[in-house]
Amino acid sequence: MENAEEVLIELNKFEKNPVAEIPQILEDYLVNIAKTGYTQFPWVRIKALFKIKLENVINEFSKISPIAAVPIMPNVEIFKFDQMKSRIFEQFESYTGIPFTVQRLCELLTQPKKNYKRIDKFMRGLERVMLVV
Repeated sequence: MENAEEVLIELNKFEKNPVAEIPQILEDYLVNIAKTGYTQFPWVRIKALFKIKLENVINEFSKISPIAAVPIMPNVEIFKFDQMKSRIFEQFESYTGIPFTVQRLCELLTQPKKNYKRIDKFMRGLERVMLVV
């Protein structure tokens, strides 16, 4: 990544004033992590960005794939959106450093609909990725 200094400046701004609208340079930064697996910055610098992006992606996906549209399957536990979302964010908050699966996490955050069409499957996949320590 050739613009690391610009990214760091934006990360500092974002850390001080996190907003739901993520600047394009930081979106590009997440795509770069998804491609390379290399964050370039410590977790304390990027944690706020990941948290907002995670929140945005879950909210957007739940609008596209409503929870009410999730079919009840006989061999699968009933999908409880709020409980799963809570568990995902609890796991996120427990990270003291860059997660081992940061590259796959970024892939899911930057291209959530690439492999998943329903919110329940996406959330289960996200939870599994986040549980790997």
